[in-house]
Amino acid sequence: MKTSLKDVRLLLLSILLMALSSVPFVQAEAVGTWNSTTPYPTDLNSQSCVIYSGYIYCVAGTPPTNAVNYASLNSGVVGTWKSTTPYPSSLWGLSCVAYSGYIYCVGGYTSSVATAAVYSASLGTGGVGTWKSRTPYPTTIFWPSCVAHSGYIYCVGGWLGVDSTKTAAVYYASLSHGVVGKWNKTHAYPTVVYYQSCVTSSSYIYCAGGLAPGYSNAVYYAKFGSGGVGKWKTTSLYPLSLNVLSCATYSGYIYCVGGGTSSGATDAVYYASIGTRGVGTWTSTTVYPTNILGQSCAIDSGYLYCVGGWTGSVNTAAVYSAAI
Repeated sequence: MKTSLKDVRLLLLSILLMALSSVPFVQAEAVGTWNSTTPYPTDLNSQSCVIYSGYIYCVAGTPPTNAVNYASLNSGVVGTWKSTTPYPSSLWGLSCVAYSGYIYCVGGYTSSVATAAVYSASLGTGGVGTWKSRTPYPTTIFWPSCVAHSGYIYCVGGWLGVDSTKTAAVYYASLSHGVVGKWNKTHAYPTVVYYQSCVTSSSYIYCAGGLAPGYSNAVYYAKFGSGGVGKWKTTSLYPLSLNVLSCATYSGYIYCVGGGTSSGATDAVYYASIGTRGVGTWTSTTVYPTNILGQSCAIDSGYLYCVGGWTGSVNTAAVYSAAI
């Protein structure tokens, strides 16, 4: 019997399909065991930490400080913290991003007022370079949540520091070699919000929780475009209504740690898939070693690192990491 080329192709296809069906579906890794690593030099919360090229850099925090410290990262272990160029003012509640060898920081609150100041500095193995003043934010602001994507910085919401005025405004500006361009307004967030946590993955921004104005479990997402961000869409609600949580993304998933509910700080940790249709089902994973809010978390090479925070009674210098 003569076998045709078509028959051979069908046979090969069936073999391939059987092989694929025998490969187990691999879900995303949940958060593994939390391990204590090198403590931060001081107890604090509401600092802003970024990771770049194997190092973590943490800026300011409360009690209001201008301290900037950095350390190396290696498979869940934080090296010795070293001090580097102080921030130009002592404050907390600023939002920093790392992009293309520079750190950019927006706003913050001193002991008495919010600021519109924006600063940038170079990043390297020797720490942070000289801080330089850049194009001010369109308004005084603290506790916005900023992300960097494809040559731009985007900042969402925040507290204006004027009475109790919060904002739904979203602004963006270009980034280039430490320089911040003109700030432009784009689609507003669906509600006034602050103390939320925003992250970016692929061509989307995702924001969770916050005070809006009450404790919120809302999660929204939007797509980046040439004119800022598109219209915000609602997606899977967070399992808790809370603020001052800290979220980070890795390999198509979002991980969120701690936060403050109406009854106090929580040790809850959740993760979910993210994509063009928003956020998938939130899943509970390994709880944090203590109740925590106002910590700063970031991910590097498959490890989630969280620095400092408020336990509900005291600030802490504790730093924990976990594999994801």
